Amino acid sequence: GYCPHERVSLVEHGLIDRGVITCRRHGYQFDLRTGGCESAPWLRLVRYSVTQIGAEIWVDLPSRA
Repeated sequence: GYCPHERVSLVEHGLIDRGVITCRRHGYQFDLRTGGCESAPWLRLVRYSVTQIGAEIWVDLPSRA
C-alpha cells in the first residue's frame, strides 16, 4: 500500500504498532481498521477485504471496468 499524501510505499517506509501504521516520510498515522488519519482527516488509506486460506492471504481487489 501507499501513503495517500505523496504515494510513499508503506511496505518500505511504514512502521506498524498497535493497530496504527506510520508513514516514516512525513509522520502521518493511519488506523489499520478504518484507514482514517486522525491528524489529516482528508487522507485515507484504501482498504481491501482479505481472506486467509491456510498459509495464504487472498486480497479481494475491485474489478477494472
